[in-house]
Amino acid sequence: MDDRETFTLSTIRHLIRFVNLYARSEAMPIRVEDGIAVTTREAHAIQAIGDRAPISVSKLAAHFGFTKSAASQTVDRLKEKGFLEKAPAPHSNREIHLTLTDLGWRAYRAHAQFHGEDRTRLLR
Repeated sequence: MDDRETFTLSTIRHLIRFVNLYARSEAMPIRVEDGIAVTTREAHAIQAIGDRAPISVSKLAAHFGFTKSAASQTVDRLKEKGFLEKAPAPHSNREIHLTLTDLGWRAYRAHAQFHGEDRTRLLR
């Protein structure tokens, strides 16, 4: 095996390891308050909605590079858990706008705190 092939295979192994670690971190729960937690993936959706509200499901999907179907599933799950509200857009009967509830804002802040603690650990 030449140096280029060795380097390429080594890089691929490192990328696969990184992707697997990232996937595991996305499933980690973030505690919002007693008995209430969200996954990192859900927290990122909450953050995107909080930062851009009101935002449509289509724009949320485009932001993450998801399909509209995947974004809709996440939105429905977050609505069921009480983190967000859906309302018709004032300019369109077909478009739905998403906004955070009080619980959603608490999750938003918990996620920001989680990342702050994460950065502290990483820098240490």
